Amino acid sequence: MIWLALIAGHLLSDFVFQSGFVEERKGVHLARHVLVVALTTGATLLLLERWAPTGLGPFWVLAVAAAVALAHGAQDAVVARAQPKNLIRLGIDQLVHLVVLWGVARALASFPEVSAVPVASVVGSIASGTAENSISGATLGETGVWVFAALVGIVFLALGTAVTAVLIAHLLEPYRVAMTRDSEGGVAHDVDLLPKAGLWIGLCERFLLILAIAVGTEVVPAVGLLMGVKSIYRFRDLDKRTRAEYYLLGTLLSVTAAVVAGIALRWVVSNTPLP
Repeated sequence: MIWLALIAGHLLSDFVFQSGFVEERKGVHLARHVLVVALTTGATLLLLERWAPTGLGPFWVLAVAAAVALAHGAQDAVVARAQPKNLIRLGIDQLVHLVVLWGVARALASFPEVSAVPVASVVGSIASGTAENSISGATLGETGVWVFAALVGIVFLALGTAVTAVLIAHLLEPYRVAMTRDSEGGVAHDVDLLPKAGLWIGLCERFLLILAIAVGTEVVPAVGLLMGVKSIYRFRDLDKRTRAEYYLLGTLLSVTAAVVAGIALRWVVSNTPLP
C-alpha cells in the first residue's frame, strides 16, 4: 500500500492544499509547494507506518518524502514553462507524477526488510468477494484495514472535489471568457466581487454529495436536492442564455464527478470488512 499512500499525499499536495494550476508555481510559490509535497507525503507514509507497518522506519519515511518532494519540484519547474497550458499538458504532468511514485513504491518494496501489501491484491480481493479472508487477516490486520479505508477515502474525496475543480476550470475556461465579454467591444463586464467563491461552493457541494452517497443515501434524491438548491440560488441568472448554459454545464460536470466518486467510494467501503 505504499503506492496508495504516495498517491494520497500527492493529491493532497497538488490539488487540496495547493492550486492545481502548475504555471502558478514559480520562485517562492514553487519552494512552498515542494515543502507541502514533503509534508503530505511524509504524513501519509507515517500514517501507513504507524498503523500498518511496512518496515520502512522513520528515517526512510523522511528520506522518501524529501526525495519525492524534490523530484516533484523539478518536474513542476519544467512543466510550468511548457506550452500550451491545457488539459493535455495537465494529464501528461499528472501521469508522469504517478509513474514516478509507482517507481518509488516498487523500489521500496524490493527492499528485503520491507513488507508491502500490493494495492492491486487488496482491490482484487474486494472485487472477488474474498476480502473478509485476505484483508482482515494476517495480510493487513485490523488497523491496516482502517488505514486502507482512510487512504482510499482521501483519494476519492480529493478526486471528486479538488481535482474535479481543476478539470472543470480548464473545460469551462473558453465559455467563461465568452460569457464575461461583450460580444462587440470585447470588454469584460462581469466583475468577480467574491474571488474563488464559486470554487469553494463547488468544493463543498461535491464533498457533501460524495459523503452522502458513500454513506448510503440514494443518488437521485441527493442530486435532486442539490440541483434544486442551486437553481433557487441562481434563479435570476437562468433568464440569460449564456449564463444559464455556463451554470448548467458546470453543475452537471460537478455533479457527475461527485456521483462517480461517491459510488466508487461506497463500493469500496461496503466491500471492505472494517473491524
